[in-house]
Amino acid sequence: MKRGILWTLVVLNVVLFAGLALRLSSHDALAQAGRRPGEYTLIPGDATGASVGIVYVLDEANGTLGAIAPDNNDKLGAMEPINLARIFEAAVNQHAPGRPRR
Repeated sequence: MKRGILWTLVVLNVVLFAGLALRLSSHDALAQAGRRPGEYTLIPGDATGASVGIVYVLDEANGTLGAIAPDNNDKLGAMEPINLARIFEAAVNQHAPGRPRR
């Protein structure tokens, strides 16, 4: 009986260690990919035509902007995040010096 409990604990420790090692190694891969955990700024606001307040969610680390607002069923609805870097780059390219404006 004691031998069975001992082997069960050994196997459980090996599984827990493997899970910990996998979790720690995945952060290294995530950091190498250039994405990091978000640094969020929440901004309350209004939108034209909306009868409820909206909370804009700015992810400063990854350069995205989203929004959340309650819907008619008192559940939160979320907007698909917008990549701000792409939008700003397009605006700069459109109005770059030496290029005629359209």
